[in-house]
Amino acid sequence: MHIRLLEKLAESTEWVPAYELIARIKKEEKKLRKEAVKAAVENKAIKIAKKMKKDGEPINKIIKYTELSKEEIDKLK
Repeated sequence: MHIRLLEKLAESTEWVPAYELIARIKKEEKKLRKEAVKAAVENKAIKIAKKMKKDGEPINKIIKYTELSKEEIDKLK
């Protein structure tokens, strides 16, 4: 019984000091920014790989410049 109460209290933000909430939010924002940058880089690599594949570049060259795996490149249309 006490464990569930402590879990609920830990999830609640009602009794968390403002500075702690701010720290949590900043940590989450940092994580989201990092994920957004990663997604943007992957999108750019995919775009480059599609162009190179369309232009008939060798698979090894596409892998080298985009850092995508052979399997990822093979799936591209």
